[in-house]
Amino acid sequence: MILTKLVEYYEREANEGRAPRYGWANAKVSWALELAEDGTPLRLLPLNETVQRGKKNVEVPKIMEVPQPAKRASGVCAQFLCDNAEYILGCADKGKPERTKQCHEASKEKHLHILEGLDSPAARAITAFFKSWNPAGADAAEGIAAELPQVQSGGNIVFRIGECFAEDDPAIRKAWMSALGNESDAPDGLRSSLTTRASQLSSLSEMKMRRASMPQFPNMLPLPTRQRSTC
Repeated sequence: MILTKLVEYYEREANEGRAPRYGWANAKVSWALELAEDGTPLRLLPLNETVQRGKKNVEVPKIMEVPQPAKRASGVCAQFLCDNAEYILGCADKGKPERTKQCHEASKEKHLHILEGLDSPAARAITAFFKSWNPAGADAAEGIAAELPQVQSGGNIVFRIGECFAEDDPAIRKAWMSALGNESDAPDGLRSSLTTRASQLSSLSEMKMRRASMPQFPNMLPLPTRQRSTC
């Protein structure tokens, strides 16, 4: 009974944009890799936003809703649609070249497994990118080379096709949830899914409790909710 109520509460919060939906999470994103429809990388777009902290303006990563990342320890573990340069581009400014190659291949395999054959321009662009991209040519790639040193230093990358971020594409979102459901068929996958939902519910409850304990200021404006791109 209590779990049912918690799930219902979480779904209400997610529907109103105050919490990420199941299978999704808010992540800090610094870059967008813009692709042509044929998968050609056009440029790396900085997504950092300027915010005021104290008397200074500082650059911070953009908060975006992305597919729920898997827990990453020391092994190779690719994330879907949102990852660093070592996985997405196969480029790293440090570490072993063989590991970097393994990371990129893992990312390629994951994206092709979920997106290949999908009836979506964004999905076709991403699959074409992974099939044709050669990390060895990144230093000379137009639109990529100039930003590469900064991108390799850290920060997550997402994909953008035209004005649409890949994670906002309806067909891609459906494919991700289907892939997540298939992974959950196995006992370990199910355990991971339940743990993720429990973690999200716990975090949301803690946030509400903190808000309730804070002094209320009636003239304060409400926090803005996340706006998705239109695909």
